[in-house]
Amino acid sequence: MKSVTTKQTFNLVSIGHRGVGKTVFLAGSYAELHGNSWTEVLPPSTSRQHLWFDCQDSQAQSNIDSIYSYIAQSGQYPPPTLRTTNFSFSLKRQRWSRTQTLCHFHWWDIPGEICTIHNREFRTLVSSSHGCCVFIDAYALVHNKAYLQVLKESIKQVMEIVNLVHLHDSHYPFGLILTKCDLLNPSCLHQQLQPALQPMTASLKAVNAYYRTFYSLIPIVQTSDAASLRPTGAAAPLLWLVWELSQQYHSSWLRDRHLVLRLWSNGSQPFQKPIERQLQNLVTATKPKQQLSLSSLTITSSKYWVIVLVILTLVGIFGLIYPQLYRSESIDNENSKVLMP
Repeated sequence: MKSVTTKQTFNLVSIGHRGVGKTVFLAGSYAELHGNSWTEVLPPSTSRQHLWFDCQDSQAQSNIDSIYSYIAQSGQYPPPTLRTTNFSFSLKRQRWSRTQTLCHFHWWDIPGEICTIHNREFRTLVSSSHGCCVFIDAYALVHNKAYLQVLKESIKQVMEIVNLVHLHDSHYPFGLILTKCDLLNPSCLHQQLQPALQPMTASLKAVNAYYRTFYSLIPIVQTSDAASLRPTGAAAPLLWLVWELSQQYHSSWLRDRHLVLRLWSNGSQPFQKPIERQLQNLVTATKPKQQLSLSSLTITSSKYWVIVLVILTLVGIFGLIYPQLYRSESIDNENSKVLMP
């Protein structure tokens, strides 16, 4: 049975065939928020609400550094993962001069070969997990008809996970992550990918599974010194999952109104925003009754003041008219008394 400690540690599993880009995605997500020396991303924001991921232990940091080092030296993406690797991260924020840990999460980067419900290790990981990342090769989905068979296998795995977690968790979020989107035309990703992805999304909708789709762009950029990652929108899926789970388990940091507003002002396509706004582009696809944005607050505030002004105007008019009405009624009463025998 899964559990969440008082320190809010979430377990996330990833499924997808070998070579789909799971390990690169994780490295890109970490790099996009952390802004370390191996990347070409912009420096950390000076905002009071800057968020980033930190490795919890030296082994996790070593794993991440080895990925960046391989890319820098070879100019290529690392080879597919040959074994299950556990990465442990903390989501932190800088507020003024104070650093605060919001929650922890464990990421299991699982080789595609064991992503079957018949594998005991996979069943154990899924049973103790709180959410799942489903990786799909966007380029192959568009250009390789044979990839539809791979997609069918992924759908089967997702449905097996749904059946496995349904007894213990009615709100188990799935992040559908379309990798290698930088190989496609970014201006028409939705039009290209959504029809091809329809078998997966239809299956999830049929069982009322909770999911959201993300487009991930993590190209390698070659400079005079070395190659490096330039991720855009890579961190959004993990932040969305952490947000969803934090809501479910009533994390205390969600009561911070300023941080909540920062997380809520999101666009539907993270990669279309400047990278310094990525942390404001997280959770637009949550339940309608939970939706909140700065623009909606402004509209609501404007409507509020209009109503107040109307009420005050009516009160003022009534205040002017009422004495006249009262005086007229008094005169009528006096006249009635005079006319009575």
